Amino acid sequence: AAAHRVHLLYADPDTYGGGGSRLAVIDATSETVVAEVALEGFPHVMAADFGRREIYVAGAWSDVTTLDVDTHRAKSRIPLALHPAGIAVDRARRRLFIGHGDDFVAGTPSVATIDLHAGTVSMQPLAVDESDVALGAAWPVVDERSGVVHVQHDDGRLAILRPPWYEPVRGDASTDYVKR
Repeated sequence: AAAHRVHLLYADPDTYGGGGSRLAVIDATSETVVAEVALEGFPHVMAADFGRREIYVAGAWSDVTTLDVDTHRAKSRIPLALHPAGIAVDRARRRLFIGHGDDFVAGTPSVATIDLHAGTVSMQPLAVDESDVALGAAWPVVDERSGVVHVQHDDGRLAILRPPWYEPVRGDASTDYVKR
């Protein structure tokens, strides 16, 4: 039987000032660390697709690294033009959604959508109007059944992105940006 493993991303106190973080692989049965992987680029958010045996790690160096669950080696690296705040994976559609609040280009919270089949990245600003510019970090969560992405901001607002283009829903107060 396969071991039950837990993956924990943490700042490496010895190298964090230089951009280091680590991924600890923990055997949940024996409660022991069975592997540690050094990572570059201040990675601080991750999501996993254990069916595909992949872990997706995003960090301040503006990229997403795909790690093989079994070997813990990098399989691919996709550059982004953002500082990730949250990450979610849609296993059914093979898409990653990376939210952030500091779009260096537009100054607007955005969600990057990565098509894992094609390796392409598209950016979707979340501001509906000028009052939405300073919403704070974007934290995506995917409903894998419908493909709808819910994005929470630091100020409590919720944005909803619907497939296939993942544009913000507009014009309906019940599904548009919701103020809590």
